[in-house]
Amino acid sequence: MEIDGLEIGATLTPVPTPVGTILPDAPPRIECPRDSAWFHIPDNGQYLFQPITAQGTANIPNFANYRFEIKPANDSNAQFGIMGGDNSTAVTDGPLGLIDINGLAYGEYRLRLAVFDIERVLRASCEITIHIGPPPRPSTQQAVASATPES
Repeated sequence: MEIDGLEIGATLTPVPTPVGTILPDAPPRIECPRDSAWFHIPDNGQYLFQPITAQGTANIPNFANYRFEIKPANDSNAQFGIMGGDNSTAVTDGPLGLIDINGLAYGEYRLRLAVFDIERVLRASCEITIHIGPPPRPSTQQAVASATPES
């Protein structure tokens, strides 16, 4: 396109990244006191297609450790299973560790951050919904743009 003698190239419309995509209508967080057990990332209702580093807070008086736990969201009889191992360093607004979804079936899950004291008693937790699915396919516009040679 040309305006006032200047050649203006087409600008591609930005495509939202699926990392950070929040799907609508997630059930509310359960518990989640911001000062002791909180997820910033992933957020409630977030769509995940690859492992992600969780960010948030796991810190209580007489802190011993925290861990991630997961269960299918649509099975009322399901119990939380441990995801990864225990982490023995308290965290405030920082990286909590890797949420490794490899090997999990696509679907909706409840993810819990469980924080324990020195008596090994669960003292704080944050439970959110996550959706696990396939990686997104590039949009037609992205595919055309990447296949077009630059001049």
